[in-house]
Amino acid sequence: MQRLRGDAAGAAGRFARGLALAEEELGPEHPQLVQFLVNLGEVQLELRELEAAEATIGRGLAISTGGAGGAGRGVYRPQLLLAAAQVAELRGDMAGAGALARQARALLRDRALPADVRSYRGAVLDLVARAAFAAGDATAALDAYSELLAVPEGHLSREAARLLIAYRNAAGLAVTREQPALALRFVAAAVPLLGEPGLAEAAGEALRVDLAAREGEALLALGRPAAAVLVAERALERWDPQGRREDASTADLHLLCFEALKQRAPTQALPHARAALRYFANEASLREITEILETWLRRYPGPSR
Repeated sequence: MQRLRGDAAGAAGRFARGLALAEEELGPEHPQLVQFLVNLGEVQLELRELEAAEATIGRGLAISTGGAGGAGRGVYRPQLLLAAAQVAELRGDMAGAGALARQARALLRDRALPADVRSYRGAVLDLVARAAFAAGDATAALDAYSELLAVPEGHLSREAARLLIAYRNAAGLAVTREQPALALRFVAAAVPLLGEPGLAEAAGEALRVDLAAREGEALLALGRPAAAVLVAERALERWDPQGRREDASTADLHLLCFEALKQRAPTQALPHARAALRYFANEASLREITEILETWLRRYPGPSR
């Protein structure tokens, strides 16, 4: 309960106390310790206590791979592997993170595992995909995300936060790899999860606008600019009704509208170009986009103001 309420430090203390009591009663290698180690390691990871998390998770993995030890010894191994992969990612070792996540992916295909363990598939497949993409293998990345579409765990309402992040990343990758129809499938899988009550309002709105941008990009790639503009403008009305935001998500939506309108309706494209430029002009790494916008605005200054 403390963890669910956001008190990770308090939860860590409780899990550590429970672990100590269980160890005193059952011994240091008993398989029932694994569940305590999983919980404690995950909370330590949330607290970014990487050394402690690594030790806790490592101990859990060692027990879960031991010999005969009773039911449940390996049940939580996929969670432990995911946590170990997340530690590796935070340390900058994406290759190691990917290897651990792929082990978890294979284990999670076992339908005999408890549903709460299989529910980690979204986070696992997202990490598998991101590691594959970091290694230059976009095909393997899309394969991992596509697997998520085909399994029940890809639609679990209680895992809305994890799944929304995975589907947002998947849609962006599909657009980048020129597979807009697949991107729309990822968006369609994500949208029903946006209304889940357990999703934090701010996080849900941020994901909603990111998904709208990916949907609009896919529609534009499919030759449907009017539909793309409609999606983007609706998202802007909800996300930035006063027209004051200057963040990356808002800029992406304005850039999308600009791309869709610059040829067929330049007057309508003009305010979107100016709004996007307000953000991109301050981002040195996005100089190429800035130059495109500035060049177009010089050629089409629009009506005098």
